[in-house]
Amino acid sequence: MTLLGRARSRTAGGATLVVWLMGAACATAQPVPPSQPATWPEGVLTLQDARIQESSGLARSGHDADRLWTHNDSFSGARLFAIARHTGANLATFSLRNTYNLDWEDMAAFDDRGQPALLVADVGDNFAIRGSVSLYVVHEPQRLGDGGALVPLRTLSLRYPDGPRDVEAVAVDQATRQVYLLSKRDPVPRLYRVSLDPPTPLTVQVAEALGPISIPRAAPGAPGARQARRLEWVTAMDFDAAGRRAAVVTAKRVHVYDRSPGEPWIAAFQRMPMSLPLPHFGQIEAAALSADGRALDLSSEGFPAPLARIPLPEAHR
Repeated sequence: MTLLGRARSRTAGGATLVVWLMGAACATAQPVPPSQPATWPEGVLTLQDARIQESSGLARSGHDADRLWTHNDSFSGARLFAIARHTGANLATFSLRNTYNLDWEDMAAFDDRGQPALLVADVGDNFAIRGSVSLYVVHEPQRLGDGGALVPLRTLSLRYPDGPRDVEAVAVDQATRQVYLLSKRDPVPRLYRVSLDPPTPLTVQVAEALGPISIPRAAPGAPGARQARRLEWVTAMDFDAAGRRAAVVTAKRVHVYDRSPGEPWIAAFQRMPMSLPLPHFGQIEAAALSADGRALDLSSEGFPAPLARIPLPEAHR
């Protein structure tokens, strides 16, 4: 979250796998109106690697349904961590060469012409001072071994047509090969997009501004509206593999948008979403949709970091 340095919370002792059974879980997820609570997770795990201090992005694996990828927030090393979804254990750690973690805020998984790939988004900008930001694309390693080093296939540079924006939410539409970015601090989040395939490697793309999205917001002037606005800041976004569902995450809720075949994403985002509460994990900034869009994996900054899977209802029309 922070572009400049900050104090990091630490917990004494090693990180131990913890299963926290949460009471009164709902039945199997069914289509529900937007106001009905989500199904709570059956258990919450702890990310066991002590180096994961500020989980700020999360992505599913294209090789293994039980694998997730995460990274730390700003100035925490250009590293990607492969973790086991069912245990929270670290499977391997990879450095990302020729990059610098200025303010990594999200990551996304997609199919890169038949090869599972990851996109890492160095797009955080708390003070709206960055003239351009960067996206790194790397093929996901199938065999983890003891980890190692990865070299980006390409680095995408971009700027926004309406000035610098703080962004923590990025997703990839693999069918159209477009990267979508959602602003954080605007009064209403604004959606942008750039191509995965710029004209030249050195091109600084000007992101296309698609417009504001529809999302539940506190009414201006209402009691506690200022604090509520901070809790409504968007901190993560993801698409399912088919490009039919998007999840937009804030500190307290996940907003689910479903789109029809051939419908532009901005049209789907301009309908009010199905909004569901999230567990109280503190600073939730890392979330990934399962490939089929039926579940949301999420983590939070802090150490030890939680890891939970939230079942999602079917599309509500």
